[in-house]
This record gives sequence, C-alpha cells and structure tokens, in this order.
Amino acid sequence: MTLSFRAALTRLLACSGVALMATAAAQPPGAPGPPSAPPAPDPATYPLRHFNGGVVALNDVTYATPRGYRPLKLDLYMASAKAAPKPLVIWLHGGAWIGGDQRGVGIASPPFQDWPVVLASLAARGYVVAGVSYRLSGEARFPSQIHDVKAAVRWLRANATTYGADPNRFVVWGGSAGGHLAALLGASCNVPELEGTPVRGAETSSCVQGVVDFYAPIDFLQLDSQRPPGSTAALHTAATSAESRYLGCALLECTPEALRLSNPVAFIDRADPPFLIMHGDADTTVPPQQSRLLHDALTAKGVKSELVPVPGLPHVFVGASETQGREILDKVFAFIDATTGTVTTVR
Repeated sequence: MTLSFRAALTRLLACSGVALMATAAAQPPGAPGPPSAPPAPDPATYPLRHFNGGVVALNDVTYATPRGYRPLKLDLYMASAKAAPKPLVIWLHGGAWIGGDQRGVGIASPPFQDWPVVLASLAARGYVVAGVSYRLSGEARFPSQIHDVKAAVRWLRANATTYGADPNRFVVWGGSAGGHLAALLGASCNVPELEGTPVRGAETSSCVQGVVDFYAPIDFLQLDSQRPPGSTAALHTAATSAESRYLGCALLECTPEALRLSNPVAFIDRADPPFLIMHGDADTTVPPQQSRLLHDALTAKGVKSELVPVPGLPHVFVGASETQGREILDKVFAFIDATTGTVTTVR
C-alpha cells in the first residue's frame, strides 16, 4: 500500500523539520555556525550544452564543498522553455565506488555510451534532471557517499525555484554502486546517522518520492554465497574488494553497525516511496538475488516495488541491443511518469 500524496508531503515536511532541529542541536553555544551551501548559478549567464528537444545542460555545478575534499559537482538538464514546476530526477553513476562521475552510463552498450544524451531525453519529457557525483572510496570511506547524495538532494530542493523544479516530486535513479546509494537514499529518509553535516542555505529534506535501482548490491555479506557455481570472480569479502574499500574494512571484520548502516534493507518501512528494480539475469558481478532480496524486503513492509529481470544481460546491461536498451529506458521513464504524475507524449 503506497502513501497518498498528502501523507508523502507530510513526511517530507517532517523530515525537513527534523533536519533543522538536528542542525540547531548540533551547535554548542558560541561555536561557529555550519558552512554555507554553494550558490546556485543563474542559467541565463552559465555556459550551456544544447541537446535535442530544446534541452540545455549546466555542467559541473558545485553543490557541496566538504571540508578537506574536492568540490562536489553535478550536471543539470532542463528544457529551455519556461513551464510549471517539473519533477526532478537524480542520476547516480556506478563504478564500484572506486571511479566514475556524474556522466557514467547506466547501459554499457554503444547506442547509450553518451549517457548525457539519455538524461537529456528524460528532461525533454518534462523533467529537470541532475547527474550527481559523490566522493569515491579512495577519497573517503562510507558513509561519506550517502552524505554527499543527501547533500545534493537538499541543495537541489533548496534551489528548486531557480531551475523550475517541484521540490515535492524528486525521484532518484542509480546503477550498480549508484543503485546501492539510490536504494539507501530511498529507504533512509529521516535517519540521522546518514544525513551528514548540515549547511546553511540547504536546510531542507533529503527524502525522495521514488527510486529506480539498476543491478545494485544490497546486502554485502550475502554476495559471495549468491555467486553462480564455478564463478572465478574475486570474493566480495576480500580486503581488496570494492565493498571492503567502500566501508573501509574487510567485510568480515567490519562492525555490525557499519554493515547495518550500509544495508538499505535495515531502514525499510511502510512509508518508503515506490521502487522499480531492474537486474540482468546473467549478471555474475552482482548476483540478481540481491535485487530479489531488496524487492522481497520492500513488499514485506507494504512498500510498492516492481522487480524486472532483464533476460540474458550481464552487469550494467553490457552488450544490450538498441531495442533492449530502449525497452529498459521505456520501463524506467514510464515508472517515473507514473510516480510523479507526469503526462507526456515525448518519446
């Protein structure tokens, strides 16, 4: 059973209120206030990349400047024509938390290698789209990455008016490592340990109203037991695995709390937004059982979830034909349309 729009909005406002109270409580008397959020650049004066359908992109916009780290960037895609506030979709790239940036692909196939074109095509349907980068595991260990993603949501919501976005209709979409962060973001609304450092000028909610998860690892400790028979892939529990680097500890030596905080299943409740989960059934990098595990946990708590196995395709949908890729994207776009209440005729 899904939340009504009124209930979802009530939760959004409640999360925002908790964030504000946490900000106030975290500042002892006489301590300097939190840092300020980076300003939102004006599309009228910012260099633009132009796409078909009247879509323009603002590349490498700074959304956060965590102390001691590089500035964090996002790309914004929007129709140049003025219109009523539009839903906003956030793309989170993959790369095993080791590499990648906000333009990383979700379908590793030649027709879709220019992923900004895919994101621009979504914007042409009547959305504002943000491709978001985050700190990688060589820069900072978990939970820095989910802190970054939540900071991006808050910055985008605080600046929604500038970019013609509706702050009450945010959907997150991610692939692989980014899919893990998308699932964690969707399930962890109002979880203080995952919110990160507050900043002035972005004291808004980090909750989202829909989640699209592509082939994401979910429960790290189950990955090795779910490997197909005869697999020669490196063990996920190895100290050098992507998951171990992400958490900053060999998985079998991580604390129960670190494993809990990184597992979206730990935070699922019936107030969570709807999920669309897509996974190639020939994936030997992240076993498809990981997506089944997430789907079953969501439906057990009464959260709307659709699990779509993609026949014959491996991780990142490598080698998908143009027809297969279009079918995958059609499914994603239809879910986003339905979740946000958007009516569009753009193909």
